[in-house]
Amino acid sequence: MDVGAMQRRLKQAAAEAGLPFNDIHTLYNTRLAQELSAWAETVDAGSAFHHSVFAANFIYGKNISDPVVLEELAVSAGLDGNAAADILKTRSFMGPVDRDWAIAREREVMVVPTLMLGHDRLAGAKPYEAMSRLMEKHGVPRHRGAYHVGVS
Repeated sequence: MDVGAMQRRLKQAAAEAGLPFNDIHTLYNTRLAQELSAWAETVDAGSAFHHSVFAANFIYGKNISDPVVLEELAVSAGLDGNAAADILKTRSFMGPVDRDWAIAREREVMVVPTLMLGHDRLAGAKPYEAMSRLMEKHGVPRHRGAYHVGVS
């Protein structure tokens, strides 16, 4: 893996999206963050938690594999810290993440985000216009300026 090239692509994509981004000096194992994210999704806090983890990793350089850091991020996203600590300790959301990984392997998804419609895929961070073209190609309707697609 060419970490330098990856950082340049991420930095460029962040700049195009108007997102802050600092150089990454350490790549952390994100498995526990994924498990906590799966839980956050079930309590309607997925987006807030994702934003917290993004900022912690790409802006502040925090160790997002550390359960203490993840618990703090959960609290900052409005989640119960004790529940987060329990989920991390018991690994109770390991199954849903294992299933997500199995689907990714089956569909040969190698990078996130990956947007798949029909036989087309858009891999990696892409400008809105590229996603819009893919949606339009597949006849995805707009509703109040946003696209609505089902997830499967």
